Amino acid sequence: MKPTLSTFLASVALTLTVSAAPLLRIETTISRADNSVLSRPMVFTPSGKEASITIGNEGSEVTYTMTPTLLDNGTVDLQTTATQRNGEKITKLGEPRMVVKLGEVTKTKVGEFVLTVKTSLAE
Repeated sequence: MKPTLSTFLASVALTLTVSAAPLLRIETTISRADNSVLSRPMVFTPSGKEASITIGNEGSEVTYTMTPTLLDNGTVDLQTTATQRNGEKITKLGEPRMVVKLGEVTKTKVGEFVLTVKTSLAE
């Protein structure tokens, strides 16, 4: 009986931890080095969960996969992977990692693209 109860309690604790993850809003601007804006998507994802943004068309597209994790000190650890697909060929452009305070803007260059990101708590 004790192992069953322990397993049940562990499952409840895990469920409460996952459901308690705050929902983050990620406002993104993807532009070229000459500041021409390609896209301004906004995504919502729980802290610690992956979200993806894809721009382009069937023949050529760039995908940014982001995992934002809200830290205890009010900053967000934003792990990003950028890939570019041309036909069947997929190339990794980079894996920038940014740590930024909630509500502040951060910018990074990945290949020929500039990624500007602002994270905040979803309302």
